[in-house]
Amino acid sequence: MNYKLIGEEIRRLRLENGITQVKFVEDLSITQAELSRIEKGISSPNATTLFEIANKFGLDVNYFFNFVYDSQGDYLNGVYKDIRDEVKQKDYKEVFRLVRKHKNTPMFNGINEFKQFILWHEGICEYHVNNDPDKSLRLLNDALKVGGKGKIYWIENEIGILNSMGAVYYMIDDFEGAIECFEESLDLLYERPDAFKYYKLQIRLLFNLSKAYTRLKRFDDSDDTCFSGIDLCKEYDTMYLLAPFYLQLALNHEDDVDPLEYKSYLKKSREIFELQGMNNYLALIDNRLKGIKDKTEIKKSFDGLNP
Repeated sequence: MNYKLIGEEIRRLRLENGITQVKFVEDLSITQAELSRIEKGISSPNATTLFEIANKFGLDVNYFFNFVYDSQGDYLNGVYKDIRDEVKQKDYKEVFRLVRKHKNTPMFNGINEFKQFILWHEGICEYHVNNDPDKSLRLLNDALKVGGKGKIYWIENEIGILNSMGAVYYMIDDFEGAIECFEESLDLLYERPDAFKYYKLQIRLLFNLSKAYTRLKRFDDSDDTCFSGIDLCKEYDTMYLLAPFYLQLALNHEDDVDPLEYKSYLKKSREIFELQGMNNYLALIDNRLKGIKDKTEIKKSFDGLNP
């Protein structure tokens, strides 16, 4: 229980009602000095005192418990949103700043879910900001241990952490390690009774897995994974990563004797990229359709899609 929040709310309610501390404690079992300490969060009210205070305001005592729960929830949701928004923008320096700021709050050691989230994003930043994959993977592994694998309550975070570990392994060319993480992430996701709610996460994991298979020249496995991702896009009527799946299929078949399949996948990916306004891929695809292949540019562009 966060008694500092309760103290602040008692003070707010008292001032809102225009009551001094001296007047407020007249029919309470505490002194003015004790009320002052409670309002400052220095000491905590016992159950009797909290009941008396709630009654004085005409409130049910559960008001204070619900208030603390809602306040913490609003704070946590705000932090999660701020950090994830910066991750989407790939502003990892700002993510790192937010992580360091919130790591120094009491909630970091008081709420496991929050601690896990902060460690997870600190691990991401150690790779993208400090270029330290070893420290990144250590932090991500520490984050994974916080919740305890197998607990449904933590499983969504664990999937995200494993996906981030897989992305780090992929970027340091440890494709076996990446595949292990992505496959385990998908297994955890499929265990969820509400897995359908996380179809975008499933699509993202399938795309990352297909890339890792391709880098190991496991083209059949990559093809199967791409088709699973495409089927999911169609099932949920979304174009999220649909064009990259077709481009990945094209890359898997660029050395085929018969180029028809290769060009068909390229054209499909181009149509979708153009429809989505992702014009940075159009020149790359047009060059490949003309027979100009620049694997470095494709790899660079695809790595930019790493979530």
